[in-house]
Amino acid sequence: MKKTIRSIITAVTLAMTMSACGSGTKLPDEVSSNDILTMTALSSDKTTITVRAEFGVNNDAMQTALQAKFPDANIVFVFHCAQDTQYELRQSLTSGSAEDIVISLQMKTVSDIAPDTMYDLSGDNFAASYDGAALENSQVGGKLYYLPGPSTLYGIIYDRTLFEQNGWQLPHSYSEFISLVKTINATGIRAIQPTCAFNRPAQFLLTMFNYADVFSGVDNTNWLRSFQNGTGSMAGHLETALNRYRELQQAGVVQASDFDVQPVTRSMMLYNQHTCAMIIDTEQAERYAKEANSDHEYGMMPFWSGDGENDDYLMSVSSYYIGLNKKLGDKGNEKKLALAKEILSYISTPEGQQAIAGGTLNQMSNVLGASSYAQTDFNAGIMSTIQKGNLAPEVDLMASGNNNAAEKALVKDLRAYLEGSIDAATIVADCDAARDAGIATPLDRGEKVGSAKTTFSVAETGLFIADALKQKAGADIGLCLVGTTIDGMVGHIYAGDIYTADINTLSLTLGGSTTDQDNNKLWLVSMTGRELKDLMEMALTSVPNSGVPCTPYYVASGLKIKFAPWQDEKIQSVKLADGKDLDLNATYSVALWGWPFEEKCPGIVTKVFDDKCDDILTEAVKSAGELSPYTDGRFTIVY
Repeated sequence: MKKTIRSIITAVTLAMTMSACGSGTKLPDEVSSNDILTMTALSSDKTTITVRAEFGVNNDAMQTALQAKFPDANIVFVFHCAQDTQYELRQSLTSGSAEDIVISLQMKTVSDIAPDTMYDLSGDNFAASYDGAALENSQVGGKLYYLPGPSTLYGIIYDRTLFEQNGWQLPHSYSEFISLVKTINATGIRAIQPTCAFNRPAQFLLTMFNYADVFSGVDNTNWLRSFQNGTGSMAGHLETALNRYRELQQAGVVQASDFDVQPVTRSMMLYNQHTCAMIIDTEQAERYAKEANSDHEYGMMPFWSGDGENDDYLMSVSSYYIGLNKKLGDKGNEKKLALAKEILSYISTPEGQQAIAGGTLNQMSNVLGASSYAQTDFNAGIMSTIQKGNLAPEVDLMASGNNNAAEKALVKDLRAYLEGSIDAATIVADCDAARDAGIATPLDRGEKVGSAKTTFSVAETGLFIADALKQKAGADIGLCLVGTTIDGMVGHIYAGDIYTADINTLSLTLGGSTTDQDNNKLWLVSMTGRELKDLMEMALTSVPNSGVPCTPYYVASGLKIKFAPWQDEKIQSVKLADGKDLDLNATYSVALWGWPFEEKCPGIVTKVFDDKCDDILTEAVKSAGELSPYTDGRFTIVY
């Protein structure tokens, strides 16, 4: 969606040739000649606190509430996202580049490195403010390294407007749900549009529609624990779930092509295009619909895993965890540590919980004394399930949590199962083998493809990608969109060995509309200098990602750009690599990845490459061998 420019963008640290000139304003210690922390000027008289931001968190409301509560601080949210966010979080923490306050949905997956990277909160009184059961997942070795956010409820989001217009009724059993799906599909509208491009959402369909028979109860819990520790097998359990999964396929709930569907695509189908009637998401969907400027009303219903009156379930998980960077405990950081603790203390109060939620709690807070979960038109369909206590915990096939080895194997095989190329016995064997390998080698980074002398900033990483695209396409100029996951990236190249897992975190294919079959591909475009400059300006006024702090901007190979993040005219100059002025009337061949904007591409697309982004980047890293940031003045920052 096209939006007004946001004030906070992904933090980038630029080690290229830059300058901190222009206004003569004294800069805060956190901002230097090689650092863009925000598109809005920061006061040098205030302490700056950086905060990690991810999808699934109400970042706008939280940043607004914290800035209002702490007006004498600079509160800067920094967007992170990757195909494997768990791995990216681990790399961010171990590299030492993580933010002061770390908020993540994936904190449990890095519990093994928490003592080395996260500040120990055990000596403070935060625990007294939280529900005891919620704190259990925040403790590592008896110590407290992060606090639980509110509990998120996953269920089925439905278009209440479409339901009312067509007379569709909410189901009260699995059989009624299947009948409803068939009825809606017959109208030409996709009844439910899953997004299986990521492993955990892909697993939801299997686990939640099978929860009553396969995953609930003492016996099933004991089986799952035995599988996690390597003594049990999927045999005797997974087959039942796969039979139900086949039923879901036959009813039109899931199909193999759903494994190509990105979350943003199915959200557009529900909120804007109205080409599907249901998706799987959380109670935050009501907010997402408003952010998407949808003209329909929505509601939420539970998953039905059987025809019994108690076979309705919602999945309940902590929406995020929040902790402090261990570096705040270092000498010289006393002031920042004290402020960060004040922020945590405020968040740990009923007042703070309501404020960071935007004024109204629409999730189940784990802070003692916080307001109860109130019924609304949106959540009326799940209140009975909540009152029954049918809140299922997240199903982790391995103790390491989300995106584990067994889950990856399962999801890969589920697509093949839908395509008819493998059977249930193969999936069972593959899951068992992946579990065994995962236990033996907890962190599988894949093949080593190169190395980096130092950690690259987001913009430096973008410059490397722009060069890779330019070389692959044989173009005059290569562009990489930084600050968004829609045909762009927000990742880092980290110091040390580079593996295929690291390449994967830099992928430009996390988002973008799939209505254009050539999107999420490398384009070679012929455009004039004027069209090229207009394109770079266009990026600054369009925010494809909603709900996260981001403002996209282009970095380039084959150009020298002077960029003023704190000034109204941010693109100060654009010259060719040899220092000559960009000829506005001349025609240039430009390599870029897809098209994230609502406006039509101004140039002529002369070629579309079928090469995968990961393959292009892998080839570039292997060719370079050992990577270093460019130091030839490709991107100069002017304050």
